[in-house]
Amino acid sequence: RFLIPEKGVSALDIEGGAFFDAEADAALFDAIERTIEPTKDRTVTRLPLHINDPAFAKAAAEAFLDIARK
Repeated sequence: RFLIPEKGVSALDIEGGAFFDAEADAALFDAIERTIEPTKDRTVTRLPLHINDPAFAKAAAEAFLDIARK
């Protein structure tokens, strides 16, 4: 599982932060999606969240548990 936090990948990358760059993030995320070949067990999921958002942590934990249960 590959989860993409569309609203930033670090504390400094949050909107209004020193390294916020929506265009750079979009280029990175698009490149990841173009590069990773999805399969039944390999997925890329974009989430409209920041990496430090509790909801992102919950989604990451759920993705891990899904993998661990197999």
